[in-house]
Amino acid sequence: MPKKPTASQRKQPTQSRSRQMVKTIVDSAARVLIDEGYESFNTNRVAEVAGISIGSLYQYFPNKKALIEELSKQHLLQIGESINKDTIKLKHLPLEDIVRRLVRSHIQLHKVEPELHRILSNHVPETSAQSWKNELLIDIREKLFQLLSQHAQTRHIKNLSLALFIVMETVEAVVHAAVFEQTDELINGAVEEQLTRLIVGYLTSS
Repeated sequence: MPKKPTASQRKQPTQSRSRQMVKTIVDSAARVLIDEGYESFNTNRVAEVAGISIGSLYQYFPNKKALIEELSKQHLLQIGESINKDTIKLKHLPLEDIVRRLVRSHIQLHKVEPELHRILSNHVPETSAQSWKNELLIDIREKLFQLLSQHAQTRHIKNLSLALFIVMETVEAVVHAAVFEQTDELINGAVEEQLTRLIVGYLTSS
């Protein structure tokens, strides 16, 4: 799915130099959030860390809300890209293997910069521009639907779309809690194992 601009993002990068500028800004925004927290997060501080003028930052992001939206969007895009990359390799495997690999991949994505994910999930107010978020979540569910709708162990499910909605919300909630609390069960693989059993049991009994 092509990346769409947020409603509050001003200028879209079209050249490699502009794309690098946006990457620098977004990376710096993530670093400020992680190192200094949401309360200290502002565009002037991000521009300072990025080594650019505030005017250059405002060409692409008019306010800190736009930066937060971009960070949140990148997280969802990473999940979608991970699923898309796995679908071709997984479609002929048993359901348990498919679920286990997807759960493992989801956990690994959240273990990178967990503090950033925690802030985005727990300390950032809901943004007004939700259409892009809904579109990305629908796209992820569609990828999973394509993977499982023809699978021998799940094609019997009458409302697979609803089942996948429930699975996605469950996985996101459990993984967030485990990663943010840095539980021993996450480290030793127990969360992955229990989530896999839960999802396989739910899908095969639906």
